Amino acid sequence: MRRRIVLLVAATTSIVLLAFTLPLIILINDLAQSSAVERATTIAQSLVPVVSNSGTDQIDLAITSLAKPEGTTVSVVLPTQQVLGNPRAIDQAIKDTVAGAGASTQDRADGGRTVLIPVYVNSGVRVIAVDISADALSEGLVRASVVIAALALALFVASLLVADRIARTMTRPLNELARTAEALATGNLDARVEPAGPDEVLNVGTAMNALAQRIGELLVAEREALADLSHRLRTPLTALRLDTEALAASSERDRIESDLDLMERSLDDVIRTAARPAQDKLVARCDVGKVLLERVQFWSVLAEDQGRQVRTDISSKSMRIGLDADDLAACVDAALGNIFAHTDEGVGFSVSAQPWINDTIHIVIEDQGRGLPSNANRLSQRGVSGSGSTGLGMDIMRRTAESTGGHFEVAESPTGGVRINLSFAMVKN
Repeated sequence: MRRRIVLLVAATTSIVLLAFTLPLIILINDLAQSSAVERATTIAQSLVPVVSNSGTDQIDLAITSLAKPEGTTVSVVLPTQQVLGNPRAIDQAIKDTVAGAGASTQDRADGGRTVLIPVYVNSGVRVIAVDISADALSEGLVRASVVIAALALALFVASLLVADRIARTMTRPLNELARTAEALATGNLDARVEPAGPDEVLNVGTAMNALAQRIGELLVAEREALADLSHRLRTPLTALRLDTEALAASSERDRIESDLDLMERSLDDVIRTAARPAQDKLVARCDVGKVLLERVQFWSVLAEDQGRQVRTDISSKSMRIGLDADDLAACVDAALGNIFAHTDEGVGFSVSAQPWINDTIHIVIEDQGRGLPSNANRLSQRGVSGSGSTGLGMDIMRRTAESTGGHFEVAESPTGGVRINLSFAMVKN
């Protein structure tokens, strides 16, 4: 904007200066020529008494004693075609003057002018010719043009400086607004702008501060509401667990306890998400390799107790994605938890993660179990589960992958087990 304002002022000032300087230079040129012709006419008229009443010697002496400007010559053509003073040719203009054309000012081929005045004597017509060179006609024009051009340039530069200063007073508050908006976008909800500048920009700054304040209040309210709701749900959940423990030992009791455990884990995840600062959600970044290694190490303790072989193939390259580490950990835990929940003890699994050339990161988690259930072709759909589970784990994995522009898929592994394919869009910083 600052540059555009300066360019606009530069264009406007240029047009105005050209509109004034060009006519002014033309006017000065006309004045210079008129002054030169007027001086030449005065010189010629001063010679009329001498030329009409004196002889050739006196005329020569008068011509020699005249004070003539530089570039101006004086000649007197006698009826005998003798030329006194400055030698010159007897051209058609002289002949016309002798023939009765009268006093006149003639343009010359070299760009100069000649002032002709006839003087009538007994022997005929004597013609006074004052020749003005082209340089004498434009005397002072170059100097005046340089002065005008310098003045115009000074005015042009001054207008640019003033325009730049005015533009800075307008763009500085806008730049401050942009920096504050960027800070808000990166999660700094405490960022505020100092309202300044023109009334319109000042109003925008005030509105942005109010908007940032309102966003912060809404996020805090939302987080508190979610946390409060989650804690409220713990009361009936505790009651259900007590009722379940009062039941006689059976497969139904085990199934209900398993469902309660899953619900409790889901509630814990909701509480953790609700309690997380809003800034973390806005600027979420994590390294896939680091998170996977931590989660595999966590589950490896239980895998060792159950005799499960764990294989990993995780790239050591930087694999950063726009996701919070806790969210990715929850996604991985959901996949690994399904393996422990739905496969027999001793069934091994593998975890691999590699960056692909299309700026995506692919995570593959597969087990060596009995394979997919009968509704395997629907497991990738939202809310669909298998093997008596609630389907929340699949939904967590799906939502986590899709939140970064990635993809989630359940397929059969080459060993006959279940393969979970997760892809995440990679971020550069």
